[in-house]
Amino acid sequence: VSSGAMVSSGAMVSSGAMVVPENDPTVPTAALPKGQSHLCTVPGCGKGFASRWSLERHMRTHDTAGDDTEDADSFVERRLRERLKASEAALERVKERIAKEQKQHDELRTEVRERGVAAQQQEAELRRLLLRNMSLARRLAGSNP
Repeated sequence: VSSGAMVSSGAMVSSGAMVVPENDPTVPTAALPKGQSHLCTVPGCGKGFASRWSLERHMRTHDTAGDDTEDADSFVERRLRERLKASEAALERVKERIAKEQKQHDELRTEVRERGVAAQQQEAELRRLLLRNMSLARRLAGSNP
């Protein structure tokens, strides 16, 4: 959040000697300690952090359960899930393109094979006709002295 922007997360934050209500849209972030635009929302804490990731790491210190498990909705994990989702979508598009190209390849291979069979049949017919013409030509040559 840039200097002069408004803060809106909902708790009271101590900024130096004054207490600033975070949900008050009239309070600019310039009134907060420099570089601390991400503020802890736990009442009475008032700590500010330069990054959202640092704030989320700090929020784990307030965990009353006392376990060391990661917050499933941390900023970093959400970003990783977004990246994974985008990567999976890209992978699906690539798979679809490969399937489409494979289908085209198979169709072309079938067409070439069919044309090859047709060409072989035409070649066999041409040979048969050529042999017949040669046979007829020999007969004609043998009957005309």
